[in-house]
This record gives sequence, structure tokens and C-alpha cells, in this order.
Amino acid sequence: LACGEGGLEIWDVQDPVVPQFLSRKEILYFGFETPVGGVDIYQNFAFAECSFGGVHSIDASDPTNPVQIAFNAAMGNPASSIHVSQGDGQLHTTGAQFYLRLAIQPDGSLNNAGGREFIFGAGDVYGKHEVAYVSYGGSMYILDLFAPGFLPWSITDVGGITEMEVPGDTAYIVNGDGLHVYDGSTHNNPFHVGSLNVIYSTADLAVANGYVIITESQGGLNVLVIGDVTNHVE
Repeated sequence: LACGEGGLEIWDVQDPVVPQFLSRKEILYFGFETPVGGVDIYQNFAFAECSFGGVHSIDASDPTNPVQIAFNAAMGNPASSIHVSQGDGQLHTTGAQFYLRLAIQPDGSLNNAGGREFIFGAGDVYGKHEVAYVSYGGSMYILDLFAPGFLPWSITDVGGITEMEVPGDTAYIVNGDGLHVYDGSTHNNPFHVGSLNVIYSTADLAVANGYVIITESQGGLNVLVIGDVTNHVE
């Protein structure tokens, strides 16, 4: 769990009725505590996106005693978003200046593997082996990770992006107007296939098993059936 000024928490949820607290880790940046805004995992490592100090890697092989081992702040402070592409062990992150791809090393350290400048800071990111989806200035950028400088395949105006998930070739995006779905199978020509116009304030989302799950600050938890992507049902 990313717990802001409370740092990183690890829980055992094998029994979902009685989850067990295992440990709490304050993330330090040159000796100063930094709030944790997001977290993703890869193998035995947790990666924390922080309000200052960039992205930090934590060895969680012993979940009762996590150990902070490395950080990378080349994306700029504050770090904005984080996503690990599990198939290739690449960490995708955005910050005050850059989208950055980081290669996760066997010891958990993070090596720069290319980036693209976003002068005023990019927002949410969802990365894959060949492309990265990045929100910037109200638009969805699909970056070609095989091209020098990670040139955009396309730039699509979405009207603002709070959070996005891209399982397969379908991008699910929430903003102040609701949920929006784009077909990104053709990277240079993504197209809008459906929306559900409900206001989701400060929203986060996940996509799994035929559902879109959205949490938001004013309305709690919302579950939508995907079914026909042009006609979601809440």
C-alpha cells in the first residue's frame, strides 16, 4: 500500500477476511522522509513513486523487514506515476520533466533505458514492451519505444486524464466527465469507442475479469461491466 506520509505498508491478504499487517517502511531521500504516492511490484521488489526523490526500489523478499536499496530521480521531482510491465521487467514512470523507462536489475537497482521530455510534467503512465501510454496536457500520447527519442505514434485529445489502464489494445481512461474507452490496436490511429458520462472526482481505476473498478473521492467504489465496450453498465 502507498500511504502518503505513512510510507509503504505490506499486508498479508491470504485470508481476505482477516488481513494481517506485516510491516511499514518510511521511504527516505537523502535522509528525509518522502510521501509515497504510488506503488508497483516486480518479483520480490516494491517500487515506490514519491512526492520528491523520484522512484525508490525496496527489497521485500522478507515482507516483515523491507529494505530500501536504490532510487532514480531522473524523471524529475515530483514523480507523478509508475507502472511496471511484468513481461520484460521495465518500469515506466513520469515526473516533473520526463517520461522515463527504467530497466529493473537483478539487485533491484534502476538503470535508465530511455525517455522523452515533457516540459510541464506528464501525468499518468501505462507502459508495455513496445509502447507507453502517457497523459500530458489533456491528451493521450502513445510513444513508440522502438524509435529514437520515443517519438509519439499519436496524440489524442481526451479532455484531461486522471488515470488510465491499457489491458490488451483497449485504453480505459477516467477524467472529470467519466469513463472513456479507446481502441489503440493501431497505435497511430486510436479511436474512441464508448463513454459513460458519470463524474468521477479524483478517480483511480483497475480493469480485471470483465469489469472496470473505479474508486473516487466523492462516491466510493463503482463497478462497471465491460461487455460491449461501446455500452458499459454501472
